[in-house]
Amino acid sequence: MLTQKQKELVLTLYSTYRECHECTFDEFLQKACSKNIDALASGDINRICFYINEYTYPSTKQLDFLNSVFVYCGVDPVAYLSQLQQDNTDNIVSTDNTDITEKTITKQQYYNVLKRLQNDYQLFLPKMIHSVYMYRVLHQNKDYAIIEQIHNKTGDTLKILSFKKLLVCDWDSMTLDEIKDVLASYLHQYTFEIYKTHKGYHGYCVSEMFDHTAFGTLQLMYKLKCDQVYTSFTKVNGFVVRLQKKKGRDEQYIERYVESIGVKPGLKELQQLVQLKDALLEQ
Repeated sequence: MLTQKQKELVLTLYSTYRECHECTFDEFLQKACSKNIDALASGDINRICFYINEYTYPSTKQLDFLNSVFVYCGVDPVAYLSQLQQDNTDNIVSTDNTDITEKTITKQQYYNVLKRLQNDYQLFLPKMIHSVYMYRVLHQNKDYAIIEQIHNKTGDTLKILSFKKLLVCDWDSMTLDEIKDVLASYLHQYTFEIYKTHKGYHGYCVSEMFDHTAFGTLQLMYKLKCDQVYTSFTKVNGFVVRLQKKKGRDEQYIERYVESIGVKPGLKELQQLVQLKDALLEQ
C-alpha cells in the first residue's frame, strides 16, 4: 500500500503523462505497471517513473540545456546524433530522426544523450537538489541579493548572500596546498581571494565575471574541484555564502582572509563585492 504522499506523487506523474497522451488515470496505471491504485507498492513508483521517461518528452527548458551542452562542446547536434544512430547506441534516437526539437526524443533518450556527452567530453552535469528550504529576499540589486533561508520543517533561519557574477568556489576537506595545486594551471587567467572556512576554503574570483547559470561556469567550477553539491546549487541560487553561523555548530568565524592567488589584475567591481561581504560578516 502506498502512503498518501506516494499517491500524490503518482497523480503528479499522471498529470505529466497527460501533457503528452490522452488517457484516464486507470488506463495510465495499466500501461505503466498493470495495476490499479489500491494494488500499488512502493517499488511500482520506479516502474511508473521509467514508463514516464519512455513515453513523455523533455521540457523546453531541458532542450535548451541540452543545446547549451552541445554549444559548450563545440559539437553539431545533428552530426552527433547521426553518429549515435549509426552506432545504434542505447536507443538514443529513432532510425528516421536526428533532431532534438520538442516531441522528437523522449525523456529517456534525452537522459541517454546527456550521459553519452558526459562520458565523451568528461562533463559535469548538475545534480538534482531537493531543497528543504524556503527563501525570502531581504534586499537585492543587479549584483547580489541578501536572502533569508528558512528550513521547511524546523523554521530555523539563516541569512545568506547570493552573488550573480562573482564566482565563488567552495572547497571542503581540501588543504590550502591542494587548492594551490588545482589553481596552478589557471593563475594566468584568474585571480582568487582565498578565505579559510570552518570545513575548508572559499575562493572568490575577482579577475573575471561569470554567469552562474552558464554551463561553462559549472564546468570551470568542476575543473577547479569545487564541491559538486555547491556547484549544482549555484546554477539555481547564484554564488552563495553564509552571513551567519550555522545553528548548533561551534564556529569561531564564518571565514577569514588568507591570501590572494593569481597574477591577473582584479576588477574593481568584483573586489568591492568581496569587501561588501567582509563588511556584512563583521556586523
